[in-house]
Amino acid sequence: MINMPFEVKVRMEFIAFGVLFQSYVISLLYGKWSLGNYSLKSGFNFGALIGFFVGFGTGLVYYATANLIDLQASLVDVVWSVFYYDIGGALIGWTHDKLNQEK
Repeated sequence: MINMPFEVKVRMEFIAFGVLFQSYVISLLYGKWSLGNYSLKSGFNFGALIGFFVGFGTGLVYYATANLIDLQASLVDVVWSVFYYDIGGALIGWTHDKLNQEK
């Protein structure tokens, strides 16, 4: 249990919408970034780039402003974000590859 001065309310509908929105935007960016060379590997690499941007870039901003986690947790979040977006990017690359093979 986390010792917080207030109750955290989880709103699953906003989490679902946020993940769908992120997936759509990352898929659009990947389509432009890959220049038509779609594959699992290029999607994985793109996911790593996005994960590092989100984990390190915004993670440090949150660390500096929100005061909810310490620096060590922020750095662990970088690793988690890269892993999370690697998997998502690989799936996006694989999906783009399969959809474009049929054309």
